[in-house]
Amino acid sequence: MFIYLDEFYTNIKNKKKKIDINKIKNCIFYLKKNDSIFFLSNKLIYFIIYLIKHNTKYCVIKKCIDKIISILRHNISLFIYNTSQTRWLNIINIAGSYNKTDDILKYFIQLYDFYLTKENCIENKKFYIIQAKSILGINIKNKRQLYKYLKLNIYDTIYYIDIIFSQIDIKYLSLNYIFDISS
Repeated sequence: MFIYLDEFYTNIKNKKKKIDINKIKNCIFYLKKNDSIFFLSNKLIYFIIYLIKHNTKYCVIKKCIDKIISILRHNISLFIYNTSQTRWLNIINIAGSYNKTDDILKYFIQLYDFYLTKENCIENKKFYIIQAKSILGINIKNKRQLYKYLKLNIYDTIYYIDIIFSQIDIKYLSLNYIFDISS
């Protein structure tokens, strides 16, 4: 407690600094111009003001903000990864309860083909063989064998979902889109 009181009394003796608002605006414009930051939260703006108050250079501020935003992006991608796998597992369970696993498997194969076209790997016939070896640890020779394996082990499609939805939109995981429940 003594340390905090001592710091408080020493800060009272210091003169308060006023910061020019144009300097803060210039710093935020500089950050937006040099990086694709679309939204700065209030906490980040307060952090920028604190750094400007202590005479920090723009390049150092940019590095700090970039590091914070990269951590936030990483956490968001982990969240999307977990939610997409959980959604797919729920879809498999719903399809299993209504004996529609073949339809879901066909839908999964369509999504996988769509993913391969997005990745420009449709010409490379070995790509799904390499992915099956690295993801599932199985040796297959053609797409039909992959289909038969996934038909027996439909829950192994969960391992592909995060890879597929890294390239295509998450709207393909909605129940209305898959089962046409809108009517």
